[in-house]
Amino acid sequence: MENTEAKYKKTFLIVGIVMAATELIKQLLLTFAVGQGSYQWWYFPWQLCSIPMYACIIAGVCRSRKVYASCLAFISDFGLLAGICAFLDTSGFQYELAILTVHSYLWHIVLIALGIYAWYVRAKCRVQKLAFCGGFLIYLSACVIAEIINVIAFDNGCRPINMFYISPRYLMTQVYIKDLAPVIGNSACILLYIAVTVAGALIIELIGSMITRPTKDLGKE
Repeated sequence: MENTEAKYKKTFLIVGIVMAATELIKQLLLTFAVGQGSYQWWYFPWQLCSIPMYACIIAGVCRSRKVYASCLAFISDFGLLAGICAFLDTSGFQYELAILTVHSYLWHIVLIALGIYAWYVRAKCRVQKLAFCGGFLIYLSACVIAEIINVIAFDNGCRPINMFYISPRYLMTQVYIKDLAPVIGNSACILLYIAVTVAGALIIELIGSMITRPTKDLGKE
């Protein structure tokens, strides 16, 4: 079983590294081919759809089973949610360069495939009941980091930038939720958006848990 688990971790690591390599190429193209040497902060790689890349690398190298289980939970719940929801509005996939448009489509397809694969791996293991909490904590931590990046970058002239689309420096732009801004305020809309994302990931967790049949405990050190 250890050899099998090592293969799973190796797969996540390889996918994470490949994603990171393509992201680096994307950043270079955006900076030099599109931005004429000016870095495009709007595309800084810290969106919800970017975090699975980091989670894959961490899952591939970490020794802690709790961290590994948390990464799997994040990829299978939040990553899968991000991949699916992105296809509800593909306007953000369009770039000046065709190769970047193709990359964007492929990236989100990979997110969906990764989410399904992570569920497959979880089906082979009995991830503790609190595994979702680990994925949830990764998401919240990523939100906090995103907000720090948003504020510091914006206040220092690195604009436009709106990681996770929760910057307090911009009005909420997410469909439906943005319509509530005049009523409850922008800050409340940001918190609501985060809550809705967590609820969506939790629904995926519940559905996935009903479908899969865990056979080994992965939630213990």
